[in-house]
Amino acid sequence: MRLIQFYRQSKAHQNYIVELLAFSPFFIMIISGLVMLVYHISENESLLIFGINKSSWLLFHKIASCVALLMVIWHLIQHAYWIKNLFSLKQKSKFKRVNTALFIVFTLAVLTALFSWLVFPETAISEGLKGIHSKLGFITIILFFFHIKNYFSWLKKMTLKLINYK
Repeated sequence: MRLIQFYRQSKAHQNYIVELLAFSPFFIMIISGLVMLVYHISENESLLIFGINKSSWLLFHKIASCVALLMVIWHLIQHAYWIKNLFSLKQKSKFKRVNTALFIVFTLAVLTALFSWLVFPETAISEGLKGIHSKLGFITIILFFFHIKNYFSWLKKMTLKLINYK
């Protein structure tokens, strides 16, 4: 109940709750993506990581990625003004470069994943797209951590407000 009341306070509070909800599936997607990178570079098809095989990790990664994608879309809807300003070249944020790079690289990672999975399944094109996706995914992880670092003080301030919320 306290979380819902906090959400209703202001746009900043709403953004914070969305960020909080989005973090878990995005983090799970990152971890499972890193595990998938191990499988991508490994020749051992019977390799188990934490007792889980490649196909199960892939399914887990796809599910986490779908949930994370929905949360990222929700996040971007809340920041629609940013996207509008980005494409109208009016964006003046001090974090413009990292945010723009993250937006572009994540979008390309999503597209390569979806095309390899849904449009060209089990083809040579799919394999090429998966290779591109893994590299874009790794770059996305790096940019994501810079994105979090850039907004860490805001996240910390909002977390303290939530903890002290009466």
